[in-house]
Amino acid sequence: RGRFSFKRGKSGFAAFSQSRGRFSFKRGKSGFAAFSQSRGRFAFKRGKSGFAAFSQSRGSEQTLKKTVQNADKTEALPTKIRLPLIIAPLTPQRSLGLTMTDQPTLYWYMSYWWEGDLEFSLNEFGASEPIIEYTVQRNDCNKHPIQDDLICQLRLADSDVRLKPNKDYEWFVFIVMDPEQRTSDWLASAFLHYTKPSTRLTSRLEQTPLSQRYQVYKENGFWYDALDNLGVQIEKQPNNNALRKKLKVLIEQEKMLNVAEFLEEGCEECYHEIDID
Repeated sequence: RGRFSFKRGKSGFAAFSQSRGRFSFKRGKSGFAAFSQSRGRFAFKRGKSGFAAFSQSRGSEQTLKKTVQNADKTEALPTKIRLPLIIAPLTPQRSLGLTMTDQPTLYWYMSYWWEGDLEFSLNEFGASEPIIEYTVQRNDCNKHPIQDDLICQLRLADSDVRLKPNKDYEWFVFIVMDPEQRTSDWLASAFLHYTKPSTRLTSRLEQTPLSQRYQVYKENGFWYDALDNLGVQIEKQPNNNALRKKLKVLIEQEKMLNVAEFLEEGCEECYHEIDID
């Protein structure tokens, strides 16, 4: 804790710095954050798919090998570890992600199930401490039918956390490869902004059937709420392929083309395999 600090820059988005100088985030020409690591371990770039794609160097691979090899020798150790090629927060790619609820549900996609735990962190821009740090266990993702599509979620309503109106936030999902060497984390992040809806929009939503509200949310820029509306419907009707199709289209419209394609066709080898021997 206390590793991160966030500042809101002239661009309107966050500038990120790490107290020991290991990380830096800058707003690039695309309008979103570019990530660099000073020792060259990681490079994150905004790709044609519209979300962050990452490359891994030998540094983080060696870290994972060391972690596994130093584990309890009385247990059978794996000979291979598979990491997802893509960790993609489901969030708008062309605008700041808006929500009209102070306790939204956040979703992310992984191209391959990571069998270990994930770490989640939510930060308010300008704050020195994370608002919440939470360990997401594999079973947490299994609780929701939407996980059939390799989508996991975290509900802020399950915690005491409430967003402040008209404040900017950034949330992170980490694969922690070595708790003692956090520079080797694999991570993805997204922006979040809570704003209260107008009286007119609230009235329109009340007059719209629940099954169609995602369209109203989307038309008015509240993408997180549009996604959650479909997610809740899929939980209630897990075998409704029409709803899953709508979810894919919603994701595709936000230029997350690889995610949409994988949801449609699947991806058998969308992982990075590391030999531990």
